[in-house]
Amino acid sequence: PVENSSLMPWLSGTALLHAIISAKRIPHFKSLVYILSLLTFILSVVGTFLVRSGIVTSVHSFATDPKRGIFILAILASLSTIALASFTRFALTETPKEKINLISKSGLIALNNFILLFFAAVVTVGTVYPLFLELFSSDKISVGAPYFNSYLPYLTPLMLAICVTSYFVTWKALGKSFEYKSLASSIISALGIIIYFQIYSLSFVLIIWLSLYLIVINIKDIYKKFAPHKLGHLGFALVCLSITLNVALEKEIESIAKVGTPIEFAGFSLNLKEISYDKGPNYVSRIAHFDIYQGSKHIGRAYPELRLFLVEQQQIAEPAILHKLFYDVYLAIGELKSDNEIVVRINYKPMMNFLWLGGLIIFLGGVSVISITIFRRIHVRFFRIFGSSNALH
Repeated sequence: PVENSSLMPWLSGTALLHAIISAKRIPHFKSLVYILSLLTFILSVVGTFLVRSGIVTSVHSFATDPKRGIFILAILASLSTIALASFTRFALTETPKEKINLISKSGLIALNNFILLFFAAVVTVGTVYPLFLELFSSDKISVGAPYFNSYLPYLTPLMLAICVTSYFVTWKALGKSFEYKSLASSIISALGIIIYFQIYSLSFVLIIWLSLYLIVINIKDIYKKFAPHKLGHLGFALVCLSITLNVALEKEIESIAKVGTPIEFAGFSLNLKEISYDKGPNYVSRIAHFDIYQGSKHIGRAYPELRLFLVEQQQIAEPAILHKLFYDVYLAIGELKSDNEIVVRINYKPMMNFLWLGGLIIFLGGVSVISITIFRRIHVRFFRIFGSSNALH
C-alpha cells in the first residue's frame, strides 16, 4: 500500500504531462489539463494521508496520534473543495467544435491518458478498498498481485501499441509510413527471446515485441535528432520489457540448507559453508555463509542474516543479494533447524539492472526537458536584452 500511494499520483501526473503537451495544439485538452492537475494534487495528498496517518502500516507514519491524520484529512478536504470550486467557475468553458481524429497524435494521447487513469483507478481501488472494508464491516482482506494482474497485463500492450503508432502520425491524421526495417528487426529479436525462454503467454509476447520495436525506433530517432520525450519513451519501453521478462522467468524456492550439501536451483548450486553469529549495537544476528556456483564456476558469495532486536524482541530478515548484469539472486534465511541446518528462501530475478536503467533513462528524459526549457527561456531573455541594446547602437 505504501508504494501504491506514490504510484497513484505518478500515473495521473504522467497523463497530465501528455495533456499539457497536447493542449498547446489542441484546445480540447485545456479542460483536461485542469482536471488532471486537480486529480494529481488530490492523489498526492491522499497518498500522504494514507502513509503518514498510520492507517497503512509504515515506518514513515507519524507517532500514534490520530490528530495528525485528521489534520492531513482536513487539509485534503478543504483544498480539494476550493480547487473543484475554482475549476467549476473558471475552467468549464465552451467545448471546441473541432473533432479529434483517433488516428492522430491528439487522439492517441487522449486514449493513452484514459488507460493511465484507468491504471490509477485500479491501483487506488486496490489500495483504499481494504481500508474502507475494515472500517465499515471489521472484515480484513488483502489485495495482492492476482487483482492487479487481472487488469494490467492486458492493457499494457495497448499502451505500447499507442506509443509506437504515435511515431507514424501527425497531430491531425496519419503521417509517415511504418519503418519496415525496424519492424523486421524487432520481430526477429522478439522471436529469438520467446523461443529461447519458451514464453507463450499472448500478453507477454505482445509486450516483448512492442517494447523491442519501441526501443529500436527511439534509438534510431535519437541518433538522428535528440528529443527528450523520445528518451522517456525509450526508458518506458525498457521498463516494460524488463518487468515482463522478470515476471515470466523469475523462480523461487524454499528449502532447508545443510552445511556441505548443495542446493540445486535454476542452474545454480548454493553451498552452505557455515552458520555464524554476530552482535550489533542493539541486536544479535545469525548469519549463513553461502558459496554460489553456476555449473562448475564460482560466481560469488552471499551472507543473509536474521537479526533479533533485543528491546522490541522482533526478528527481521536481512536478505543477501548477488548482483549480476542480467540477473540477481536473493537469499533470505529463516528458522534454524539444527546447528548446521537452516531454512532458506532463494529467488532468481532476471533483468533487474535493466529495470533500474529504464527508470534512470526516464529520469534523464525529464531532466533534459527541464534543462532545455530553462536554457531556451534564458536564451530568449538574453537576446531581448542585449539584442535590443545593440539595435539602439
